[in-house]
Amino acid sequence: MLNSVLLYLQSAEQADAVIRLGISVAKPVEALVRGLTLLDTRRAEAALNCESVVYAAMEQTRRASTERGHKAVRADLTQACLRAGLNFDVRRIAGDPLELLPQEARFHDLVITSAAGISHSSEESSGLSSLDLIALAERGVQPLLVVRADQRAIHRVLLTYDGSEASGRAIRSFLSLGIFPQAEHRLLAIGRDELQSRVALREMAEYCVARRPSLETGCISGKPRRVLSSYAEKWQADLIVVGASRGNRLIRWLLGNTTLDLWRKLSCGLYIFT
Repeated sequence: MLNSVLLYLQSAEQADAVIRLGISVAKPVEALVRGLTLLDTRRAEAALNCESVVYAAMEQTRRASTERGHKAVRADLTQACLRAGLNFDVRRIAGDPLELLPQEARFHDLVITSAAGISHSSEESSGLSSLDLIALAERGVQPLLVVRADQRAIHRVLLTYDGSEASGRAIRSFLSLGIFPQAEHRLLAIGRDELQSRVALREMAEYCVARRPSLETGCISGKPRRVLSSYAEKWQADLIVVGASRGNRLIRWLLGNTTLDLWRKLSCGLYIFT
């Protein structure tokens, strides 16, 4: 059951979808909405150690621009919540999001945010990077719903299960919140071969159907990071529920990570749970 949702608001371009979907999940159950703008100081701290006056001046300009943008999105959220008749508050803080967001997330049932493009580094674009998302999930910011800047609504939800405990936890977490009840849901079991995928489907299907009677099911063979993106695109998923295993950061860089691959390849949102 959803009682409280945290909306991490970044740039105006990214915040619109976060506010829209945040209101849509909170309104049916009258959940508390907390908006949060966080001035990311990681680059500012780097500027302090830089001898370049030009770099420091550019960072000051960027910071002032970010603060103006944050003021606008806080106003947008306030107006949206007032129109929806929701209980809400809006907070403004500054610091390292990888340190501060886990602290705030402890008090909410769901965190919704957006992420910047497909870069590995947050310094290459505004907002959180794809690696930031995984780091946040591993530090306790979960469940984490990551939406695209142009995402309008969630009509199709793909629940993915590869037999791992992480994917099972993600599905159980998502269904327990009861969000997007009108969306079409499909359970996709993934195994290294047809037999394993069918076994995985039997393991999870009964649990899911009891909570979503109209649930569709399917199975596919292959490595998740290779087959999931094409399947989700063909099915036209708006949201993929995925379990993110806690793993070695270097291994993720070298061998790839299902969650990162999905974010880079697809135009839909992700529900991440570790």
